Amino acid sequence: MKSSFVLQKGSRAALTVTLDPADIKPHFDRVRARAIASVDLKGFRPGTAPAHLAEAALDQRKIIEGAVEESIRVTLASIIEERNWVALDRPTIEITSTDKPALDAGLTYVAMLSLFPEIKLPDYKKIAKKILAEQRELSVSDVDIEQSLLWLRKSRAPQIAVTRPVAAGDLVEVAIRTSTDGRSLSGGDIPEDRFEFGAGRFVPGFEKNLEGHKAGDEVSFSLVAPADYWQADLRNKTLEFRVRIKNVFELQLSPADDAFATSLGPTLKTLADVQKNIREGLMAEKQSKETERKRVAMITEIANGATIDVPETLIERTLDQMMEEFKATIQGSGVAPEKARQNLRPAATKRVLAHLVIAEMAKLEELEPTKEEVEAESKHHQSETRGLDASQFYDYIYGVLLNKKIFAFLEQQSK
Repeated sequence: MKSSFVLQKGSRAALTVTLDPADIKPHFDRVRARAIASVDLKGFRPGTAPAHLAEAALDQRKIIEGAVEESIRVTLASIIEERNWVALDRPTIEITSTDKPALDAGLTYVAMLSLFPEIKLPDYKKIAKKILAEQRELSVSDVDIEQSLLWLRKSRAPQIAVTRPVAAGDLVEVAIRTSTDGRSLSGGDIPEDRFEFGAGRFVPGFEKNLEGHKAGDEVSFSLVAPADYWQADLRNKTLEFRVRIKNVFELQLSPADDAFATSLGPTLKTLADVQKNIREGLMAEKQSKETERKRVAMITEIANGATIDVPETLIERTLDQMMEEFKATIQGSGVAPEKARQNLRPAATKRVLAHLVIAEMAKLEELEPTKEEVEAESKHHQSETRGLDASQFYDYIYGVLLNKKIFAFLEQQSK
């Protein structure tokens, strides 16, 4: 047996294998023996027919095909093991040379393989230490507290239906139909939506066109989508809106005082208690976001410094997952699936890179989760894993635990 290979971009290998007749003969003999043993002739139990009768009943073409198939399967597995390759999916096989009648001349085949890549990491401990040393001052301003307090008051305010025109701070219930170039947008019909008037949630100019109108009015107008509009294919295009104002509600805000504080819970006695509680909550949120920012920064810099020929197979698998994750958003945006997939490719590549560097660090530092650790961790994620089969469940928990262990390891580098 002779073999040679050519590495291609995307961690693919074109493996050419040439088998001599002597390499094929053992497989041919095994396939033939199995075929003879399975011959079923009238008057004889399977495998007991005389050799000359069983031989005459054989389908020689199927035996040759079976011998070729077994030869390829066994030799390919042997070469993959010998070269310490990890194949990511089933290879495609092309037989380029064979003597079909008897295989006397041997055969040559080409196997296209997608391989797990070789990964060379930069000094990830040094990178982690550098990023963890970065200090950002975290603070909660009085404005932050007042905004959160206002949100609390609005969330608990009685909603009183009014017949006057809409005003800033009102809760407005609308039905919206959006079109462009005379055609309705996919996901552009919203039968019911609620928003705070004046909060600037829509395209600039949207709320301006509703001024002076009240419940029961229907308003039609056109606006140009801004250059940074969230739907890229609609940027700088003229959007036609037809808005029916269904209801207008005035929010009757309670005063921000001690009485309001006591309505929020038994542990809160004064407005100062509420403000202290808000400050602590906002600070915890900022600290959590800062931790996440540093984690993303560490993995990004390590990935940027790594040498990895990212397998196209892994990118495509990740794109499949992301298309499913964002299915509802994509359908609502009106973007063609092919275009959406193309738009997601850079993010998919980054996700694959992150997974690869985390897996490599876990291997180098002997941090791969054990089966026992995965089983213990799974008890904390039952609600997140409903609907997953056993394999998906294990992979999900394994990934959660792997990330937890790697980030705990990296964050130790600051000590």
